[in-house]
Amino acid sequence: GTLLPLTLLPMGVQEVMRWMPFYYIQYLPASLFLGLKADEGISGLLIIAGWTAGFLLLGEWAWRVLRRDDEGVGA
Repeated sequence: GTLLPLTLLPMGVQEVMRWMPFYYIQYLPASLFLGLKADEGISGLLIIAGWTAGFLLLGEWAWRVLRRDDEGVGA
């Protein structure tokens, strides 16, 4: 949404991008500020919260699993 406005992309690509976190980091806040996508505010918060929770869980899992494999003591 920063280099290329998402509204220039085909509708199918726009629908896929709405499930990715990039849409909610750059494009939606600017659209909300300009008053263009006022109806997507709550759903945007829920989707970005889901991505955040998913990445937190992935990070916790990676920490537990990979910490045992490579401790790096005395490296």
